[in-house]
Amino acid sequence: MSELVKTKRNANFDLMGIILMLMIISEHILLYSGKLSNIGTIEYYISNLYKSFCVIAVNAFVLRSGYFGIKRKWDKIAKIDIRTCFYTYVFFILGVVLKIHSIDVITDVKLLFPVITGQYWYITSYIALCIFAPYLNILLDKLSKKQLKSFLIFG
Repeated sequence: MSELVKTKRNANFDLMGIILMLMIISEHILLYSGKLSNIGTIEYYISNLYKSFCVIAVNAFVLRSGYFGIKRKWDKIAKIDIRTCFYTYVFFILGVVLKIHSIDVITDVKLLFPVITGQYWYITSYIALCIFAPYLNILLDKLSKKQLKSFLIFG
């Protein structure tokens, strides 16, 4: 199983990735819109219903990544880290300049190293998954079919 089968790109999976990303973005917009704080209103119930559909998008995105095989490529991991830092710094500066963000020493020091400090849990988790994927593949190779079934059900 550690020999990952080379899968051909499929337009349907690419479309699914785009839809999942749009769902994740719209859920974040919803979370910060304040619509979930108006308990008892129709807006609150519609927003929660929509959120319940969007919450599966993160898990589906990880499953989609796993389907194509997650390989540990240090240059890819470094690019994700650098890109995350770049956008964090750009939005931090914009937030300060536009007076949207007020300086808080403890929080802002954590923003210097956003991936290591877990400021964006998904990026941190994804990088950890990329690092440990080869070991997970070795584990899957060593387990019998019965052990794998037990691991998946109870693990």
